[in-house]
Amino acid sequence: MNGADRIVTTSRREGFGMSFLESWLFGKPVVGRNIGYVTQDFKEEGLVLENLYDKLPVETPEGARDFAELEPEGQRRVIRRLMGSSEERGKLLAETGIRELLFRKVSADARKHNRAIIEEKYSLESYGKRLARVYEAMSIGSASP
Repeated sequence: MNGADRIVTTSRREGFGMSFLESWLFGKPVVGRNIGYVTQDFKEEGLVLENLYDKLPVETPEGARDFAELEPEGQRRVIRRLMGSSEERGKLLAETGIRELLFRKVSADARKHNRAIIEEKYSLESYGKRLARVYEAMSIGSASP
């Protein structure tokens, strides 16, 4: 983490979303696919996640498709084709805006902002307090008269 400028997530599915949180604790922005069912909660808590993309459209024999929707062999074919052609790579980067997304500057203020939210909302201490509130609510709700 310390040697990185940014952290890239290539997931199209995510369990807990830790890759979207941990990098900010090191002051590193996360770049990658926006996984709405994960990132929506983080955004609602105030995280600024500007370096995420929703789709990565690529050309296939069947026409334009989202890279994540391709079967592994289809993904390999796209990767091999792009590796073999700087022109196609350039076209993909220009048309999708991925290059700008990957290298977009994230201000020190945004890094501090996200770190503060993560430390406040997603720390072990914060989880412990929330869990204690849940247990308390359950015990009060099940108390007999």
